[in-house]
Amino acid sequence: MIGPLGGLIAVGHHYLWVDSLALGSAVSITAVAPAGTVRWVRFQPDGLVFQTNSKTGSPAVIYTDYTGCSVPTASVVQIAQVSDALGILGYLQTYVKFNKHPWSQGTQYVAAVLLHFSNYAVAW
Repeated sequence: MIGPLGGLIAVGHHYLWVDSLALGSAVSITAVAPAGTVRWVRFQPDGLVFQTNSKTGSPAVIYTDYTGCSVPTASVVQIAQVSDALGILGYLQTYVKFNKHPWSQGTQYVAAVLLHFSNYAVAW
């Protein structure tokens, strides 16, 4: 449950941070991150829209650790909004931290601003 004070939810390799004032009332949030070859997450209630008048200007942020996903080092990693069949519907404004050395054991993550709930996946 996240409300007007904001909060954080963790599921699998994904974290959802909601800023204060992004929600007008408490909302029961469900997040499912199926295991498999695709790093993706489904947030519900589907279509939940965040108010953009939050303190930071970013009402909600998804953070995904993609370490171990075998992303080629020259690839541009993004978070995509995807359909239930994992087809790409569009890309979010994305921020990436990665290690250019394939031997590096450091965490690789991608983060993006969310304006509403849907299905999201790491894409390159």
